[in-house]
Amino acid sequence: MKFKEFMERYPEIANNYLDFEVESAVFSVDGIVSLSITGYLVKDKCDCYRVSKERHYLTDYEKGYYEATYHQPAPEYEIKHNGICYGTKDREPCDCGGDRSRCNFKR
Repeated sequence: MKFKEFMERYPEIANNYLDFEVESAVFSVDGIVSLSITGYLVKDKCDCYRVSKERHYLTDYEKGYYEATYHQPAPEYEIKHNGICYGTKDREPCDCGGDRSRCNFKR
């Protein structure tokens, strides 16, 4: 069976895992492919959840810690992804990850 045929037979798998990140792919001699993926499986998606990107400029302390830990020059800034609930008046921070059952506000 081809991969495309497999995904057509199981659309719930394809729809649930489309937004996941592939960490690694291992191809064996027998033709078996093993994928390592990361992500959070959301069954009941919240339509109010959004992610905003924010630049966090590193302090001198953070730069020194980074350089001592990774033995390479520290970047000027890092990008942080913050969850926001658009269902609240002030767009409050939310850590539900888009899952309505874990939402801090929409229960």
